[in-house]
Amino acid sequence: MVSGVELCAVDSSGRCSILISTDLTLAATDFIRLYAYRFKIECTFREMKQVLGAFGYRFWSKCIPKLNRFLRKEEAHPLEVVKDELDRYRIEQTIQVIEGFFMCQCITMGLLQLIALRFSSRIHPILTKICWFLRGVEFITVQ
Repeated sequence: MVSGVELCAVDSSGRCSILISTDLTLAATDFIRLYAYRFKIECTFREMKQVLGAFGYRFWSKCIPKLNRFLRKEEAHPLEVVKDELDRYRIEQTIQVIEGFFMCQCITMGLLQLIALRFSSRIHPILTKICWFLRGVEFITVQ
């Protein structure tokens, strides 16, 4: 342990990795398992972005003011400046449409994963290299 950080060396198929954790209460096996889940979550987001286009929504409203990425501390947030109730309502509706679109993409991703689990024996091996969610179940063994 080095000043509140725990290091964990992992040898997986001849590849050595060092994992770092600030949670000192985790056992090494739990930490490795959680790290593996983190990777799967990142892969899921990548597939949602690149295969399904889940983050490719193009909904906008003229009522939404231009947002400045570098807002000064003394400046009001652009959405706080909107005073017209109709504009506020339209902005709220736009946000609901974006959230609904994204939720549909999440449901689609879940359905694809369920289909992959149910019919994993029927999926052609080439497809598993293109679309990771068609691979079926992979179990993590921690020793």
